[in-house]
Amino acid sequence: MIKYKIKTGDKVVNATARIYRDEVYKPALSGMRCKNHKGDTLIEFVIDEDGHAKAEISACCDEFRLRILKKIDHPAG
Repeated sequence: MIKYKIKTGDKVVNATARIYRDEVYKPALSGMRCKNHKGDTLIEFVIDEDGHAKAEISACCDEFRLRILKKIDHPAG
């Protein structure tokens, strides 16, 4: 199961993170499951060095993390 955590400490960044979660991440990742593990995956929104919302993905395995990055069309994936 994919879980989301938004607690950056800044109201504006939290609002931006909620928009990313609701309009980008949730629709793209809906129904995704890890084929190998039953553990949870946490996508935590934090403040990056520029003061913007950034998602940090703690997946149950590297393979599932790469699948998530590919699905959301992330440059690192």
